[in-house]
Amino acid sequence: MLDVLRDLKASVRRRNMPADVRRYLRLCRQTGAVFIHIPKTGGKSMLRALYGLDTHEGPGHATAAFYAAALGPSTWKRGVKIAVMRDPWERAYSAYTFALAGGFKLPADDHRKAALHGVSFPEFVARLSEEDALRSDLLMRPQTSFLRLADGSLCDVELLRTESLAEDAARLAARRGLPIDPVPHANRSRPIDEDQRQSDREATIGIIRGVYAADYDLLRTRFGDPAAGA
Repeated sequence: MLDVLRDLKASVRRRNMPADVRRYLRLCRQTGAVFIHIPKTGGKSMLRALYGLDTHEGPGHATAAFYAAALGPSTWKRGVKIAVMRDPWERAYSAYTFALAGGFKLPADDHRKAALHGVSFPEFVARLSEEDALRSDLLMRPQTSFLRLADGSLCDVELLRTESLAEDAARLAARRGLPIDPVPHANRSRPIDEDQRQSDREATIGIIRGVYAADYDLLRTRFGDPAAGA
């Protein structure tokens, strides 16, 4: 009975949402797959493969808590929750270069770009470890923060990896019977100097491991990747 009441509340809540959000939630119900889009992980490719979407329409980078409330317990429990995770250092570097390039070209992105003008990646990472406001920025938040429910626990989610997204998605589609089209990679950040990149990695990997410890722990637990806990 409690789930029935929560389903009714969710239905009322959806009626007051923008049309593109309602459409996205309808696609979640129709496909039986709830995709939680973590920024800078290759999620745009999954939006296309799962739902046929070519844009960031819908709730964007909403959390598991949002979807659980918006879909209601019946759909949420029945649906296959999916997310893509990326090596935390690679994601931080990608987010940094993406922000320097102007991000999504929104007003907030212009402000972020201006704040990072002249700031090197090691300087940025040092600030990331010290400033709560920077760590709460959408692009910089821990990946696990998008997978948490209202009570703070991690949702039961099928995790794919950016580094092997096409293969992981194909295996998931076959195992769970989901209508996932072949996955290309999209939305890559601009090319970077490989020597500089390696130098930046050596200078910052220790701090990144500390800032994103929960992400590394989840990757190591799910995939047993030595690099995730190294």
